[in-house]
Amino acid sequence: MLCLLPGADASIEVALLLIEPAFQNIGIGQSILTQVCMDARHANQSVRLATFKLNLGAARLYLRLGFEIVSEDDHYLHFRKLCSVADPTGA
Repeated sequence: MLCLLPGADASIEVALLLIEPAFQNIGIGQSILTQVCMDARHANQSVRLATFKLNLGAARLYLRLGFEIVSEDDHYLHFRKLCSVADPTGA
């Protein structure tokens, strides 16, 4: 399940990304986020998302895809990826 929302700062917010546990760790989430970043790149937007600090697998995926941690609070890590036209992969 993927839920995208428009961000307040010309960004796309990944409000929800859920992959059924039986289908995790086989590249589905990576493929979805790569497509979201490609779409954001064409619209000259960044992508934002957050994950629980305890969800280390998700955090590693986001970092591997080029997202940066921009803030954190007691429970969440907040990520952003600038998907500019200068990024030819869009990922």
